[in-house]
Amino acid sequence: MQVTSTSNERIYYSYIRENADLYDLVQASFFENPLLKKCVDFDKRFRKKYYQLPTYHQTEDFFVSKAEKTGASKEDLNEISETLEVIFSIQTDQYEEEWLSDNTKAWIVFKNMDTSIMDAIEFVQTSEVTTENVKQIVDKVKDIILTRNNLAFDFEEGLDFFEPKSHYQSKDDTFTCGYPFIDACLGGGYQTGNLIVILGASKSGKCCVGQETINIRNKKTGKIKSISLEDFYKLTK
Repeated sequence: MQVTSTSNERIYYSYIRENADLYDLVQASFFENPLLKKCVDFDKRFRKKYYQLPTYHQTEDFFVSKAEKTGASKEDLNEISETLEVIFSIQTDQYEEEWLSDNTKAWIVFKNMDTSIMDAIEFVQTSEVTTENVKQIVDKVKDIILTRNNLAFDFEEGLDFFEPKSHYQSKDDTFTCGYPFIDACLGGGYQTGNLIVILGASKSGKCCVGQETINIRNKKTGKIKSISLEDFYKLTK
């Protein structure tokens, strides 16, 4: 079966609604169907505010009332209701759980990859590349690709302490820490599932790790100034 087939989007959407943790890995732009895009966007905003997903009737009321305010015709309103009814009529229990899980997650992985590549291309095309910033451009592109595609579908709170296999860390399952040198020392960057502790002497720059800028507070005036790491290191030399 073709995972990226648009005809399966309603199935993926229904499965994602039943497994709401997946919403953290999904963007509205993943969907080709315009109404599904709007449904995902509405779901995310509703869930953020009420800590649960909207029901079918809440979703219908929202889109119908919104269309009414724009002067939509009765035919358009009926079409919205009918389309939503079709979307929410999917019965996921008619499909095997393993099939639903494997295909939905494969679709999410592909869409994340596709989106990250497009964003990386747009970033390069809209950036002025010079001799001085080419390394930063390359690092940024790497970060876009690596960070977006570092997905984890295991939403359990922790590992089984007494199960050795659960603590195995693959060298391939890494993501950049933001510093190429540290990534090289670590063999690719941080590994997923790890607790990262930064140790160092006082005023050695621990708070700067992972940041491009830092905030400095003037003790006399109380004002806070944001400066780049490069300028910060110049001040501390």
